[in-house]
Amino acid sequence: MLAKIAMIAVLIIFGLFAAGLGFGLVATATAPMGYQDDDGFHFGREQATSLEEFHYGVAQPKLV
Repeated sequence: MLAKIAMIAVLIIFGLFAAGLGFGLVATATAPMGYQDDDGFHFGREQATSLEEFHYGVAQPKLV
């Protein structure tokens, strides 16, 4: 009897997990592309206004 209840509980948890994963995938696929700042929501990628805002993965070499 306890094994049946445990199996039902596991199946319910698995079903909720699968439903949440499916909902998350649909929400991600239909989300608008853009960014939000003080002026509101903008479509596309955020444009940097100066060179100081760019972040490079490799440090710039120094003169010797």
